[in-house]
Amino acid sequence: VTGISVWPTNWYLRDLHQVAYGDVLENPGQYEYIFKDWTGRPEEDNIEGFRPINLRLRGWFVPDYSTMSMKALLTYYWNKTPWNPVGYQWVVLHVRE
Repeated sequence: VTGISVWPTNWYLRDLHQVAYGDVLENPGQYEYIFKDWTGRPEEDNIEGFRPINLRLRGWFVPDYSTMSMKALLTYYWNKTPWNPVGYQWVVLHVRE
């Protein structure tokens, strides 16, 4: 696991002793899986010999109360559907082929 994606991934994988954090890209061939920050640039996001899968690591919703309506508030209350866009931090899970 490397980059900003170290947190909270280190908490999710806390009981696994085979996990390496930090600069794991020096010798990627020794790993089955690599979590790496997503940049949106294929030349940086892809690792030779691995299949990339884009994942949402975590998300957030910052309510914009100026656009809230009663219907939007009730929809959020019952369905947990936000009324304005949700932000995400993306990571790339590389799976060795």
